[in-house]
Amino acid sequence: RGSVDAASVVLEPLIDVLDDPATAWFAPEIKSCMGYGAFYQGRLEEAHRWLLEAWEGYRVRSIDGATSPFWPLPHDAVPVTAVALACVTALRGCTEESAMWERRAIATAEELDFPSGPFSSAFVSVYLAWIRMITGNPDEAREFGRRTIEIAERCRFDYFQLLGQQYVLMPEPDRPCDVTELE
Repeated sequence: RGSVDAASVVLEPLIDVLDDPATAWFAPEIKSCMGYGAFYQGRLEEAHRWLLEAWEGYRVRSIDGATSPFWPLPHDAVPVTAVALACVTALRGCTEESAMWERRAIATAEELDFPSGPFSSAFVSVYLAWIRMITGNPDEAREFGRRTIEIAERCRFDYFQLLGQQYVLMPEPDRPCDVTELE
């Protein structure tokens, strides 16, 4: 529902049972969610730690990484964790590490079947557009926005059409923007 604080209230009790055999099978997904919560709250060191632990959990689970079959969301947690690591490392100024996580996010999303593959690819593309926007590369932000829209149109993901559009509409330097289009 968009409330990081509310999500934290749900997730924090799960931290105490991560090593319990009854819940260990879902530990990487929980750690990834904790990492996203810390990321959204600006706690980058904590986010990095949680997300790396999640990634390691996926790696141990299988050679290719695998999301639990009980994961309830339309995206796959593996590429989504990788793109979160790309965001966190970009914000920390680790550009080479961020680029590595970007490649992993794209590659793992593209290996997945419909619907989680395209949904994950659109999700990843939105965050890559965001990284480009905050690092001062509006042309690449627009390109990732277009990529998001292309995936969304092909798969009828209206939500991602909306998200991708905000990056496509970013004004170019020294060019007036169309107020009507922005509205």
